[in-house]
Amino acid sequence: MRRLPAVDPARIFSAGHSSAGTASLLLGAYEPRLRGSIAYAPGTDLEKFHEKILATSMSDMLFPGLRDFERKASPKNQVARMHQPLFLFQAKDDSKVPLATTERFVELLRETNPRVTFQTVETGDHYDAMIEQGIPAGIRWIKETMDSN
Repeated sequence: MRRLPAVDPARIFSAGHSSAGTASLLLGAYEPRLRGSIAYAPGTDLEKFHEKILATSMSDMLFPGLRDFERKASPKNQVARMHQPLFLFQAKDDSKVPLATTERFVELLRETNPRVTFQTVETGDHYDAMIEQGIPAGIRWIKETMDSN
């Protein structure tokens, strides 16, 4: 922000898809200067998502500390830090991220954050829904969020 004075610090949002959606949620949890965060089909329960890897007897030897990292880096365990406006988007037929996992995460968020928007579409799987419908919906959400202040 110091190098780019044209950037309005009150208008900075994070956005990401899939694992970058996970990063967008975590960035929002730890960067209070963000105006909001967008997550398209994010991984919200990393321990569950990687349970097959974590269950192997070799995982502790090959990836020391992975279990602890997964627990700490899982957005579901950082909900209490997520106070900024959030927009989550996912296709109901997503073959990579189970919709039920995202729905549970949204329920957790809404217990402490009234500024959570969750939008689903019927089809589009993991990628096409985000590209065709999610990005335009995210842009509309940003505009609405900016207009609300």
